[in-house]
Amino acid sequence: MTITSSAGPSESGAPESAAQIGSLSGTVLGSTILLPQRGAVTYVQLAIERMRQEARALLYRWGNMESFLHRNIALRMYRLNNRSPSVETVRQWLQLARSKYRHRGRMRCQDAENLNIMANELERNAEAAGISLRTAQETATLESGSPGQAPVAQAAGTPREALGDAHVTFAHLAIDSLRREAQLIRDVWCTGEDVYIAQHLAHRMIRENDRSPAASTQLHWKQQDRGNYHRFFSRRQAQVQELESQALILEQELHSLLSSSSGPETEPPPDFESASKTVLPPWTGLDLGISMAFGNTQLLAGTRPLHYLVRTSAELSSTL
Repeated sequence: MTITSSAGPSESGAPESAAQIGSLSGTVLGSTILLPQRGAVTYVQLAIERMRQEARALLYRWGNMESFLHRNIALRMYRLNNRSPSVETVRQWLQLARSKYRHRGRMRCQDAENLNIMANELERNAEAAGISLRTAQETATLESGSPGQAPVAQAAGTPREALGDAHVTFAHLAIDSLRREAQLIRDVWCTGEDVYIAQHLAHRMIRENDRSPAASTQLHWKQQDRGNYHRFFSRRQAQVQELESQALILEQELHSLLSSSSGPETEPPPDFESASKTVLPPWTGLDLGISMAFGNTQLLAGTRPLHYLVRTSAELSSTL
């Protein structure tokens, strides 16, 4: 579910202001629904949660140009199966990535800000109406048992936070990006049919600026959303499994490569997903804007070469 228009960047503008929605007392938006594993929850709570979730996803991808460039290069290496691209190829990729970010980055960040503003206004309106909202900790505890949601580690941190600049490879960034992409799909599609329909009903009330739609309208919306869920759930679930599988295979390949490179002192692969979440600051010292690069070719038994070894900024700057 997307609170902002999925048709494109910010052409459609921000969501309707919560101030326009007015009091939530006695409205469907302010009413309570019973959901499996979650119990009683209001529609406005579901709307707030989803808006903040989407805002976090937008900021993860678009909140910092340098980290956007790094992840873009990592995923191009992986998906194009070009694990040791030439310097000229990387420069071309960077030019495309920079152009994309300059065209969309500011709008996407504005979308995230609008979503957070909207969520905060809805929260204030709910409190003014005496509607109890769960804390983020309570919500996370309840959602951890959502039906259909596999127990996976939340991609809360970044590889750089846990590993440091000297140990982050493009492979780490590709792994992290694949798992976050899987999590974004899971957040919408793998929380159970009832939650999916309730979230979309809450979303439509916000989008249509109708806090108390008629019963017939609610039924029509629910039927549409139920049909969409049944039509696309299996496909989305398969996407999640494929992304998780890709990330795991790449992680195992990387660990094997690094283990064979570093010898007996190799430590287990760090759990960079459990690190605390912050925005990546820019890597400095290079016009290219990247302090990670492809190193020497190393072959794993029965596999294709993996060229994601780290080089220092000084080494890389001498070649770019």
